[in-house]
Amino acid sequence: MTVISVFPSRTPISTIYHDLDGFHADFYGRADVLLGRPYKGTPPAVAWGVLDKVPHLFRDLEPLTEGQKVWRAMRHCRVPQEVLTAKPKPTGLLTTVDADKRYWVARHMSPTLPVTTTISGAAKALYAAPGRILLDDIQRNIDAWIAAGGIGILHVSADETLAQLEALGVRFEAPRG
Repeated sequence: MTVISVFPSRTPISTIYHDLDGFHADFYGRADVLLGRPYKGTPPAVAWGVLDKVPHLFRDLEPLTEGQKVWRAMRHCRVPQEVLTAKPKPTGLLTTVDADKRYWVARHMSPTLPVTTTISGAAKALYAAPGRILLDDIQRNIDAWIAAGGIGILHVSADETLAQLEALGVRFEAPRG
């Protein structure tokens, strides 16, 4: 069993927010396949013109190994955790995005883990405050979070994310498996 505790610091950690797409769920890998080219190099109007025709795009994403390693280490954390995820404009078949992301989290993480969707990655910063941590794979989201007063950790790998959490006072045993 993984055990996590938080030791007192200047500002107690009150909430840890997990990004979903690109951290826990393989949005970019699936989008690359569906587009036949890298999502990150595709103009947004072109990409979403294809992706909004895919039924339950976000529900059916594969989990990412590194994100799952972080979740296994943190799932019993005594600090409240939530998923804080941006959603695309609800056009075409993307109208199910909120329900699809909640289904994904319940299936791959925990059925009791709260999920909040925002209208953009930048809007995540509305939830920032001292003692609140955002784990995200996009630098601009981390920058906005920090500017709004929160603690941001740019997810590059599970080991680095877990080490940064540990440096902030989150203690845990290495995940098994």
